Amino acid sequence: MDVKRAYRSFKLHVARQFADLPDHIGAELEFMHFLSLNEGKFTTSEENQKRDLCLENERAFLEDHLQKWASELAGCLKENSDSTFFIALSQLTSEFLTAESKYLKGREEAPQKTELSAIDIAGMEFDTSTLNVLEVDEATSEPGVALGQNWGTAYLPTE
Repeated sequence: MDVKRAYRSFKLHVARQFADLPDHIGAELEFMHFLSLNEGKFTTSEENQKRDLCLENERAFLEDHLQKWASELAGCLKENSDSTFFIALSQLTSEFLTAESKYLKGREEAPQKTELSAIDIAGMEFDTSTLNVLEVDEATSEPGVALGQNWGTAYLPTE
């Protein structure tokens, strides 16, 4: 899975001042935060498509990528660290992944992967005020389409 493509599909990229790789757990958890924050922002019936877009991308990123390795990383940190900070951080990460998975599976109104087609996000306004590791990429040449042309076609299984 190409995390940079996932970020670019929402016109985001890793901030220049972030000195680590795009698949760093901090960047990936911030992307999940971005999607969750914006899912909660879209509450009216007119904004269902935007909320569904965030929900489906949360679910796909978590299930198809983050959950596959982050739990193991958290377990390794817990087992091999002498630092109470990293032990607590690993516990928090594990609990978040479990809780988020349960939440997303419990969302009855959440769209199924086959229900969403490519959605042009060019006219959508997302809250980016809390981002630190990721930032808005104003100069992107990507068309800004989530679920479909960019990372969705290869990332989400087609049925």
